[in-house]
Amino acid sequence: MLTGAPSSHMNSSISSSEGIFPPSRFGSFESLGVGASSSFSRPDADVSENDETNLLTISWNQDYGCFAAGTSHGFRIYNCEPFKETFRRDLKSGGFKIVEMLFRCNILALVGAAANSSYPPNKVLIWDDHQSRCIGEFTFRSEVRGVKLRRDRIVVVLEHKIYVYNFMDLKLLHQIETLANPRGLCCLSHHSNTFVLACPGLHKGQVRVEHFGLNVTKLINAHDSQIACFTLTMDGLLLATSSAKGTLIRIFNTMDGSRLQEVRRGVDRAEINSIALSPNVQWLAASSDKGTVHIFSLRVRVSGEDSVTHPSSPQGPAMIHQNSSTSLDPLVSANTGANPNSSLSFMRGVLPKYFSSEWSFAQFHLPENTQFIVAFGSQNSVIIVGMDGRNHLVALHFLYLGQLWVLSEANADRFGSFESLGVGASSSFSRPDADVSENDETNLLTISWNQDYGCFAAGTSHGFRIYNCEPFKETFRRDLKSGGFKIVEMLFRCNILALVGAAANSSYPPNKVLIWDDHQSRCIGEFTFRSEVRGVKLRRDRIVVVLEHKIYVYNFMDLKLLHQIETLANPRGLCCLSHHSNTFVLACPGLHKGQVRVEHFGLNVTKLINAHDSQIACFTLTMDGLLLATSSAKGTLIRIFNTMDGSRLQEVRRGVDRAEINSIALSPNVQWLAASSDKGTVHIFSLRVRVSGEDSVTHPSSPQGPAMIHQNSSTSLDPLVSANTGANPNSSLSFMRGVLPKYFSSEWSFAQFHLPENTQFIVAFGSQNSVIIVGMDGSFYKCSFDPVQGGEMLQQEYVRFLKFETKAR
Repeated sequence: MLTGAPSSHMNSSISSSEGIFPPSRFGSFESLGVGASSSFSRPDADVSENDETNLLTISWNQDYGCFAAGTSHGFRIYNCEPFKETFRRDLKSGGFKIVEMLFRCNILALVGAAANSSYPPNKVLIWDDHQSRCIGEFTFRSEVRGVKLRRDRIVVVLEHKIYVYNFMDLKLLHQIETLANPRGLCCLSHHSNTFVLACPGLHKGQVRVEHFGLNVTKLINAHDSQIACFTLTMDGLLLATSSAKGTLIRIFNTMDGSRLQEVRRGVDRAEINSIALSPNVQWLAASSDKGTVHIFSLRVRVSGEDSVTHPSSPQGPAMIHQNSSTSLDPLVSANTGANPNSSLSFMRGVLPKYFSSEWSFAQFHLPENTQFIVAFGSQNSVIIVGMDGRNHLVALHFLYLGQLWVLSEANADRFGSFESLGVGASSSFSRPDADVSENDETNLLTISWNQDYGCFAAGTSHGFRIYNCEPFKETFRRDLKSGGFKIVEMLFRCNILALVGAAANSSYPPNKVLIWDDHQSRCIGEFTFRSEVRGVKLRRDRIVVVLEHKIYVYNFMDLKLLHQIETLANPRGLCCLSHHSNTFVLACPGLHKGQVRVEHFGLNVTKLINAHDSQIACFTLTMDGLLLATSSAKGTLIRIFNTMDGSRLQEVRRGVDRAEINSIALSPNVQWLAASSDKGTVHIFSLRVRVSGEDSVTHPSSPQGPAMIHQNSSTSLDPLVSANTGANPNSSLSFMRGVLPKYFSSEWSFAQFHLPENTQFIVAFGSQNSVIIVGMDGSFYKCSFDPVQGGEMLQQEYVRFLKFETKAR
């Protein structure tokens, strides 16, 4: 019900100072004592510095250049750019659950918290902080749920009713009945030539829009479920809404109620805490209890003949549309990216709706289950303020990153002395070294080589560490209180890593891949999946993510999805890549037991190799991807294949008893193969194949690590017994090949090194006929072998790297 005059049975009472003036004269009121103001006039001396202060509420001012924080002892005002506390008022009598600013002036609307002895939650105080006194007061029979201010209006929101008052004389102008509104949802336009108010309607999912200047009411059936959050543009011509489900956000024309655009936050239910529209109406930001701030590209703008521009405040971000009128036209803006669609969006109308949805264009990740509010700052930045007492300034990077644009943290300030309720992914990760006590026990979760085998990464229960192999040394470590990483994938020796959190990691779940720039201590990209990530592989131009039954290949430059490959169940995340710049070969499990699928992306060729009768357990490629070495779950045989035609070139035998092969490595010159297993022996085999041909290409090795080239490289592979190396030993009964069982004619290992059984070790070739061995028990070995005589390898170095206890033998 909307009425234009106060009712004789109105459930509110008003008291005010004499001489209430328009806001242009705020700060010049004459002092007339009002009941609530006496204890509020000397706030700073009331609270002891030792008293604990809790955060009760946070809210933006009208131009989003400041925010107010209501605390258990008063309130505080902060400027956003640059971040600083403007002032605070602390009281012994209690705090405020609502603190509503009026742009940047000295007038505020305050509503006390339930524990506030002087300011009950059914009373609204209009406070002049310049003179430290109350200039108006509204008392209601029920609790106040929200207050909104304009320069000419005061709007008070109760559970089922909204009151609109004139600011000059505090007269009641309108009453609006709503559906139950416990969150106090209401928003206003702030251009002086329009007065638009949006609030919940009388039906579920309905938003009521009042154009008071035009005397027009528009009822918009925005969603099927309850309205949870909405916002207006500054002129009130655009409305963005979300429902209690929190999956979709819709943008409407408030003049005719038409839906202009729909974007999708996700498919799982979430509580949307805040929605913001950028001043130029190109972007929409939304925060939720899922801990992610999503940025969407808008395809609408306000345009028309009667355009009106309003200069922005010099103190804050511009808050105008590029054009403003009552005409709204869909537009794909040429200077912004588009929200990504599903790759199946072409089947719109056949598959479920979310396959054709527009998804977020950029993201920033924060702690889950913490309330954050968002706003747009200057120069493509977003400001995020949380109920954990932190302020984040994040920048939207307009480097072309394509399908997934990323937000990175530019600044994170602690804006109060509130107790910490959790720290966001970036803030806790940007200062890692101080987070974990030296006394905390650190467990090793994973070990992996970089692409040239000159370094290895160790994921621990508290973060990760990077080590150089020759000479052995710890390069750096990152320790976190939030948890560790089960996958740490390096990109050669640069500062870029791919990280996947362990199950116990509170901030980085195992279904999320972070592309981390350690030089800048920030996340530059992120992939989130519905199932656990099993593996990640990096090339200079590609990111490959391995799930249980599918592999995704992304372009590194713009993070666009290029390929999807279905596989047999792959719990170990088996996948390997070539690393020469002129070839891109990927090997992964096929769709059948014992099958390896090899993708030659440059040649657009797929080769299916039936490598073993039993399940594939381990495999590796040469640097150019032309040789593939495989082992099965039995762990008795290792086979080497030509990846171009799938032919088997050689077969060697580890043993006759079943074993789990943990690692296979091929030497840079393709003369040797090394394998480790749970039986505690590293085996070295002499290879009879080399890469040779007319189109040979050589690649210089890194001066910091082992050479990573073949002696010759092409698509032709020929068997060869190398004159300068020993041969693998055969059984003395091998002349009876075909009569006796197969293992009598097998090639056995040429050299061996013995380690503890039932411990996982990974192997790689070092310099000068050496092998590097790293174990999940925190051990590092460097061993050498005789390339002519073979036999037992000689240990050259042993380091207990997890505890850095070096031993000599």
